[in-house]
Amino acid sequence: MHCPVCGHDCVTDARKLLQTLPGRFAPCPDCMGLIYDKRLPPPDISPAEPCPSCGKRFIDEVCADIYRVMAGEGDLAGTEPLAAVGTPLIHPGFAMRLAPYLPPGSLILLSKKVGERAAGRLVAEVPEVRGVVRAGAGTPGIADTDAEPATHTLLAGCDVRADIFPTRAGPVVVYKQQSALHVEFPRDHNAKILTLEREIGAAPAPDVRRRLLGRRHPRARRRPGRYPPRGLQ
Repeated sequence: MHCPVCGHDCVTDARKLLQTLPGRFAPCPDCMGLIYDKRLPPPDISPAEPCPSCGKRFIDEVCADIYRVMAGEGDLAGTEPLAAVGTPLIHPGFAMRLAPYLPPGSLILLSKKVGERAAGRLVAEVPEVRGVVRAGAGTPGIADTDAEPATHTLLAGCDVRADIFPTRAGPVVVYKQQSALHVEFPRDHNAKILTLEREIGAAPAPDVRRRLLGRRHPRARRRPGRYPPRGLQ
């Protein structure tokens, strides 16, 4: 479908999008990825290239590449922790048990520190980055009906992405322009959705959380915690 921001085919039919899960962010047998400590600067090594077999790259490697560009443009001093790059928002977003291996064009960076020069380079040089948004002081959306809605600023690329929320009636796909709306990242347990289901009396349906989360990939090592990690939010 026609994208209202960039004019490209960014909006996929919900059924087709759901068919790509959960393997969209799973590694192939040839994928390799280093786990970086988000509380420290990334090591002084060149980030790994995308997998030659499937084109995916582990999210920590992608964030290290983003860090390299931002430091090169002076947005970071090089002493900040990896988490200082900002919040990586994947497309489509859904609750996962394992940190993702990202295909091209699957990440929007939301950052308070990124500048225009770095944003342009990130979209041009880091294949996984589809858009870069500079976070403003307020929370995007309508907080006061008598005032103009607050927004972030799209610096480069496209910031249209989808989130997938599991419900008892089936998964719901929500597309949004990330610079205009606040982050509501899907979890496998969403108190708002559960409350709404109780109010409208949704009939029980098959467990869609299992379908979205999927089985553990045979080559993927189990990592503690959750995605997105708290350090990158």
